[in-house]
Amino acid sequence: MNKSDVGVLNRGDAVIVDGSAGIVVSVHEPEWVNNKTRAFCKELQGADIKFDDGRYGYVFADKIAPNNK
Repeated sequence: MNKSDVGVLNRGDAVIVDGSAGIVVSVHEPEWVNNKTRAFCKELQGADIKFDDGRYGYVFADKIAPNNK
């Protein structure tokens, strides 16, 4: 999955990360100010994932794959 694909994920979607199953808790869309234009910018980069074994953490988009069971 790439950065632009992360936008299709919703809370509760099943995903696979490095062979571990998990559920999307929230999608990260960091926001910052472009110093040159003073415009607010956003970019999807990853998601918070709660894994089936109890772990919880932030995962970058390139490690996330949808679980189409």
